[in-house]
This record gives sequence, C-alpha cells and structure tokens, in this order.
Amino acid sequence: MQHMMKVLKDTQNFKRNDLVYAESVESEVIKVSSLNKSVTEQVENIYLLEIDQDISASVQKQLKNVEDRIQASQENLEKRTEQFESQVASLQSQLQTMTQTMQTMLPLILEKLQK
Repeated sequence: MQHMMKVLKDTQNFKRNDLVYAESVESEVIKVSSLNKSVTEQVENIYLLEIDQDISASVQKQLKNVEDRIQASQENLEKRTEQFESQVASLQSQLQTMTQTMQTMLPLILEKLQK
C-alpha cells in the first residue's frame, strides 16, 4: 500500500514536473518568438536604412548635377552679358562717330545747298 502511495506520489510529482517543464518550454518559445520578431524588425530597419541611404546618395548626386548646371548657366550668362555689353559699347561708339560725322558734314551740306 505504501508502495502504491509512493508510486502515485511519484507519478503526481512527474506530472507536476512535466507541467512545470512544459510551461518553461512554452515561456522559452514565447521569448524566442519575441526575439525572432525583434531581429526581423531590426533587419527590416537596416534594409530600409540602406534604401534610405541609397536614395539619399542618389538625391545628393542629382543635387550636385543641378548645382553644376546652375553654375555653368551662370558662367554662360556672364559671358553673354559681357559680349552684349561689348556690342552695346561698340554700337555706341559707332553711333557717336556717325553723329560726329553728321554734325561735321551737315553744315557743309547746308552750305552747298544754299549756294
């Protein structure tokens, strides 16, 4: 009888131990699952960060190209402005020369017309 009680008690202890072990395993599975989710999120964040860095590098490159084109356009505009100013100065000089010539010749023409 005592033997039966001992076997029954041992069986109950085994069942309790199995239940505690099962709860422990379940707890570890939950921890591993949570850790796996966290690692997955971190990997996704790293992937998104790499994409962001690629996009940022592309945008920086495009911005540099735009800045270079603006610089080239400004230099071209400066050259054209200088050429225009030079042409205006040349035309003003020619106009002044023509005006002086006309002022010199006009009295002579009038004099000849009056004769």
